[in-house]
Amino acid sequence: MEKEILEQILSEIKNMRNDIKTLSGNQNSMGNDIKALSNNQNNMRNDIKTLSDNQDSMRNDIKALSDNQDSMRNDIKALSDNQDSMRNDIKALSDNQDSMRNDIKALSGNQDSMRNDLSNIKDDITDIKTTVHNIQNKLDDLEVKNAERHIDMMNIINLTKDNISDVKQDLSKIEVVTASNWHDIAKLKSVK
Repeated sequence: MEKEILEQILSEIKNMRNDIKTLSGNQNSMGNDIKALSNNQNNMRNDIKTLSDNQDSMRNDIKALSDNQDSMRNDIKALSDNQDSMRNDIKALSDNQDSMRNDIKALSGNQDSMRNDLSNIKDDITDIKTTVHNIQNKLDDLEVKNAERHIDMMNIINLTKDNISDVKQDLSKIEVVTASNWHDIAKLKSVK
């Protein structure tokens, strides 16, 4: 029995050695697993850091997008203001165009009136030319008559010259007689 016990103990020691070997193998395996877990944990930390960095980068990108969006809003507002200004300019151009249409209509009316006035002026010029032609003819007739009258007047002037010289002589005689009469009147006055 002792032997059996010893064998049994020995068997148990062998089992225990096997168990210890198994435990040692398991421990080595667990060490490897822990090392793998540690490596995985380090990898996860690196992944988390990368994610954190990516998140920071995304925050910066989002901020840049937000800034771009604000800039775009400002650009859109400026475009809207420009569009409003352009609408006002287009309205002013349209009003100016309407005014120009009215001015063109008025000019067209004035042009028609001027055409009528020109037609009347042409008629008047034609009448004036006719009148001038008639006057020219009358002047030609008058020149002939005036030439005849001139000759007649020259004759009258020559006769008048002769008459004037006769009148001068008569006036001289009257002056002499008047002077003699004054002389006689003066004598009569002195006698008194």
